[in-house]
Amino acid sequence: MSQKRALCVVLLVIVASACGGNDTTSPSSTTSPQPVAQPTPPSNPDGFVRGSVSDTAFRHLDGARVEVVDGPLAGMSTTADANGSFSLSGTFDDATRFRATKDGHLAATQVSRTFPNISGRFLIFSLEVAAPPVNMAGDYTLTFIADSACAAIPDDVRTRTYVATITPWSSTSFNVALSGASFLPSHDSFPIGVAGDYLTFWFADPAIVEQFAANTQIELYGSAGVSVGTSGVSTIAVAWDGEFEYSQTECESKNHQLILTRR
Repeated sequence: MSQKRALCVVLLVIVASACGGNDTTSPSSTTSPQPVAQPTPPSNPDGFVRGSVSDTAFRHLDGARVEVVDGPLAGMSTTADANGSFSLSGTFDDATRFRATKDGHLAATQVSRTFPNISGRFLIFSLEVAAPPVNMAGDYTLTFIADSACAAIPDDVRTRTYVATITPWSSTSFNVALSGASFLPSHDSFPIGVAGDYLTFWFADPAIVEQFAANTQIELYGSAGVSVGTSGVSTIAVAWDGEFEYSQTECESKNHQLILTRR
């Protein structure tokens, strides 16, 4: 598989954070299903906290400011890089709050957490924009089409069409549940992140995996982003970046196609 998979530990944490919501300064924040809480040590043994800042559509926020709000190191700050990543050196306890800000976005405040398979403390900020999010809830037909340059993918499998039911996780994130085909367990849904009128479809680890025939499957792995405007969404057609795999034949492209049509 593609080198994109090396990034997925952090990206999945971002998705979980966006779906679960932050402790933000926005009065409109809503609660949604939370991951099982992990035990945290009383202080940071590694002497630093690291993390990332994105918007609610999973886009990295280059230049976002992260500041220690209280405790002995209150006022310490840093700036996120082009990947939205940052780190702060110091010993922080469970009560230390951190704030992330970025022009055009609502500030968010939270304490650091620990995650499985990630050493030390981590902060995941998912900043909302001021514009109201597009409501994507509804029933759709979702079609994935392999790039025409993927000559090794047989013609009879290069277009996959599913029934898609989109339901809200929070005001800025939605779950897409697929049906109309045979899927591997836990490979039949994916999130959409929304920031204003911008959408990101994220179907990577877990990918969408259709059990096409005995010992044969189709895997769709990637993401797509698009602005849809403020009017009602009836049809979205956008290129997606990732891999279309059929029976061990992989084709990676930025020009696969995704078509979402309201039913």
